[in-house]
Amino acid sequence: MIPVIYYHRVGPFAPGAERKMNVEPGRFRAQMVHLARRYRVVTLDEVLAGATGKVAAVTFDDGYRDLLEHAVPVLRELRLPATFFIVAGAVGAKDAWVKAEQDVVTWEDLEKLKFMGFEIGAHSMTHARLTELDDAKLEWELREPKRLLEEKLGVGVKHMAYPQGKHDERVKRAAQAAGYRAAWATKSGEGGDYAMRRFRVAADTGGFAFAWRLTRIRWGWY
Repeated sequence: MIPVIYYHRVGPFAPGAERKMNVEPGRFRAQMVHLARRYRVVTLDEVLAGATGKVAAVTFDDGYRDLLEHAVPVLRELRLPATFFIVAGAVGAKDAWVKAEQDVVTWEDLEKLKFMGFEIGAHSMTHARLTELDDAKLEWELREPKRLLEEKLGVGVKHMAYPQGKHDERVKRAAQAAGYRAAWATKSGEGGDYAMRRFRVAADTGGFAFAWRLTRIRWGWY
């Protein structure tokens, strides 16, 4: 299996932040250096196309603004592609789904990411638990961020990630109907284009643990 990893925040720890949500800048850099040396880092389209060899992919959920300061420079230096899944309704505001209340990217920030060649994906409109919504709200949570991101940025939004990885057959059908090429879950994803697996990197994933986890994912030992 291709290791598709995902992060939330990269930066100094905020008061009250969960360790699963944050990776310190030095640790993130060491992880990306390992990827650049040991793997061919590919886009999500290449993952779907069945990229072969020792490959991996990098994604970020939510769209925290500190990524531009602490993650993007490292990715650019090492020439690594990445996809940023954005909560479209929170652009230019703060996250409303965790206690830390951190800044979310602005539209200007997203223009910069686009200019630098990074892919922009959708992470719903409000970070809602999609499996708990009625059909009308579910459709809005999936279609509206795609429409808004495409309209504002002038790019195609082909990929979306489920908030908290929550999905079921109804949500998968809605993601496909909304026009996405694929939808990305978490480790619980059962596979298929609308339940693709990804694996979280958290604060306590050190150098050896990071390398070993990638190896385990590649060989299906997760």
